[in-house]
Amino acid sequence: MKKLFLLCFPAFLLTACSNDKEIVTQQPLEEIYSEAYNQFEREHYETAAEKFLLVETQYPASQWAPEALIMAAYSQYMDNDFAGAILIADRFMRFHPGHPYTGRRCGCAYSGKDRWDTGHGPSGYPAP
Repeated sequence: MKKLFLLCFPAFLLTACSNDKEIVTQQPLEEIYSEAYNQFEREHYETAAEKFLLVETQYPASQWAPEALIMAAYSQYMDNDFAGAILIADRFMRFHPGHPYTGRRCGCAYSGKDRWDTGHGPSGYPAP
């Protein structure tokens, strides 16, 4: 029994260590955000939300992380995915509690009635 274990264990280690996954390289922040904003303008809100979340997850310490979360929540909201908007808004409030839009814009996702009043996007910031 011990010999069988010693024979099978190295084979198990070799197969467990093999990696068939693709290596994903990190895109530049400006490129991801621009793609996300283009999707948003084309009214592909679900894709836009995914890309805005990608900005936030790949660049969490950037100045654009709060904006990306706001835009992701807004994209979900515009897609009538109020539950998704609420989840992202909660995440935004947890990670950026002092941001000016924490209560006002995130509260809109809970109501599900009124559209956010926007000029150039939820926070009014230009694209990076």
